[in-house]
Amino acid sequence: MKPNESANVGPLIGSIIIVLLLIIGGYYSLTSRPLKQEEVVVPPAPVEEVLAPVSTEIEDISADASSIDVDGAAASLVDIETAVQ
Repeated sequence: MKPNESANVGPLIGSIIIVLLLIIGGYYSLTSRPLKQEEVVVPPAPVEEVLAPVSTEIEDISADASSIDVDGAAASLVDIETAVQ
């Protein structure tokens, strides 16, 4: 064998290995995919939405804002901060 011919064998073997791996991977992905089954569509049950009455009056908005418990949220943030440290 001539020295020039042996130098071209390495890339050829590498290309063959890559093509074989692609064929094996494609076969594996096609055989491991589950078969499609008929999907049974169940309509969701009707849900009654109970919404609080909405008001745009200043007094109502002020009453809603004053009823928010910010001390509990601040305490939770302090607890989280101490847990992180």
